[in-house]
Amino acid sequence: MSRDLYRMRVLLIVVIAAAAVLICGFFISSSHRAYGAQTSDSQISYESYVVESGDTLWSIADRFYESSFASREDYIREVMRVNELQSTHIYEGDLIAIPTSGISVQLSAAGAD
Repeated sequence: MSRDLYRMRVLLIVVIAAAAVLICGFFISSSHRAYGAQTSDSQISYESYVVESGDTLWSIADRFYESSFASREDYIREVMRVNELQSTHIYEGDLIAIPTSGISVQLSAAGAD
């Protein structure tokens, strides 16, 4: 009976070790992706902006868009990404970060992970 108990303990230790390795791998993978996103942001300067009455993302882009972004739409996508906006709706009094200069990041389905 003690031999069976020993085997169960060894099996339990192996299962726990395997779970720990999987969990560590997940966190290492997640932190690597976050670092990659941070690296591309470091090439862009941001400024805080308080949304005024009548502002839209397009009117803000008209005022602040720079040619360092491929297009006005890329600029708007960057504003949405950095502010974690799920839609283009913004409201008076919202505080948002807007790109003021820098190199445009490539936004794609693969890079959005």
